[in-house]
Formats: sequence, C-alpha cells, structure tokens
Amino acid sequence: VGKLRGNLLKRPSSIFFEMADAESYELQGLACLFCESDGTASRILHPSLQDQSQGAVRGGGFLHIEGVRIEEPHRGKDLGLRLIHEMLVFLDDLWTIAVMAVGHVKTQRHFGRMGFLQAGRKRGMCDAWFLTKELYFESSSGMNNNTAIEKWIPKDRAGEVEVHAPPSPRRTSAPDEELK
Repeated sequence: VGKLRGNLLKRPSSIFFEMADAESYELQGLACLFCESDGTASRILHPSLQDQSQGAVRGGGFLHIEGVRIEEPHRGKDLGLRLIHEMLVFLDDLWTIAVMAVGHVKTQRHFGRMGFLQAGRKRGMCDAWFLTKELYFESSSGMNNNTAIEKWIPKDRAGEVEVHAPPSPRRTSAPDEELK
C-alpha cells in the first residue's frame, strides 16, 4: 500500500548535530533550523512550539519524517496521514516533536490537515513543518484511540490550512540599475 521513512534522534545530546548529519542532509538542515547543538528545540519561535509544547522544546525524540509514499491505486484515502498517525501511536513516548521538509503547497496543506504547522514565514522556514506530541494528543486520554484523527481537518476544507510562501527575491528594476 505504501511506505514511511524516517529517523528518530534522542535529545538532549552533546552530539545531536553529528547524529543528524550522519543520517541525511535534510535531517541535518531541519535539526539546525529547529534546535541548538544539544537538541533543545528553541530556535523556532513559533508560539505553538515555545508556549504550548515545552516538553518538545526541552528534549525527547526528534522524529524526522523523511518520506511518505502511498502507491497510486490507494491514494486519496488519507492513508499517508493514517500511516504517520499509527507510527506516532506506536512510538509512544519515544518522540516529542516530528519534523518534515515539505515543498509543495498541496502537500503542505495535506499534512497541515493532520495538525502539522509551518515553522515560519521566512525563506528557509516555509518548507519546514512540525508537530508536537503535546499538541497532537492534547485532548486524547491515551494514544491508542482515534481522538487525534477526529481533529483532522476534512479534505474538502484543506484550503483553510494556512500556508505561507517565502518572500519573493527583490528584483532590481531598470531605474535602480542605472543608479548603481
């Protein structure tokens, strides 16, 4: 039906960046974007991370979701989201923050429906998305139920997921060029 690929790094760790770098360039980039050298996730000043997910900031598993792929005949049934959900339930207390790099707006809205949040609006942050255990399972009385799934935004309302595009690079106009 499909597959899911990812890495789980323990935090805090004095070799957090080295562990990320040993796995992949993408993970190393996300680790540097979100975390300090010990793995403390304090570089992204997103209120949902810093104010509502302090456990995820301090430590615990840093889960990098590298890829989710559903085979063609099974697409359109939210199986990718369900696969991620089941992994989060299975990992239980091993993770506190999940991160992924998502470049396509349609795909960003898809994962946003599940509760993933865009790291920021600046260039380099728009394609980084995160989900914390505290936010995802906040009202669940346990992680073996479907309460978190019930909070997903329905497909027909995916357009409501806020997605920010990076600012366009400034282009020098002809009159500006003449002034140089």
